Amino acid sequence: NRLADSAHPRILRALIKPAAPIPESMTAGVEIAVPFEITNAGDTVWLSQARELGGHVTFALKLSQPDGRLITDGLQRAFLPFDIQPGQTVTLTSRFTLPALEPGRYLLSFDMVAEQITWFEQCGSPVVHREIVVGRIP
Repeated sequence: NRLADSAHPRILRALIKPAAPIPESMTAGVEIAVPFEITNAGDTVWLSQARELGGHVTFALKLSQPDGRLITDGLQRAFLPFDIQPGQTVTLTSRFTLPALEPGRYLLSFDMVAEQITWFEQCGSPVVHREIVVGRIP
């Protein structure tokens, strides 16, 4: 009975924990780097190698308005260093630079994605949300 993999997944579930504080205020154009500990809490092997038809897993970030309206889901993708087995934990760093934004409140959502298949959140996996304040560039 072979394990499912992320190209043909069964249960995609991740436990995502920041390994350092996520800043509450940020400035557009300044790179932010935050490490996360991520555990495969499902029954599916996460494939690390990019595949033409998708199915490999990346650690991704969505930027939204406070009401949830998506601004972009393309700020960052962190690739896995190797295939992650169910129960295995890996540390990945989210590195991103906010685009030019009006000053105000925004929402960051850190999630895993099986590329070209689904965001883990859509499968019921918990996501790390962080409300941030973006100030003016000095």
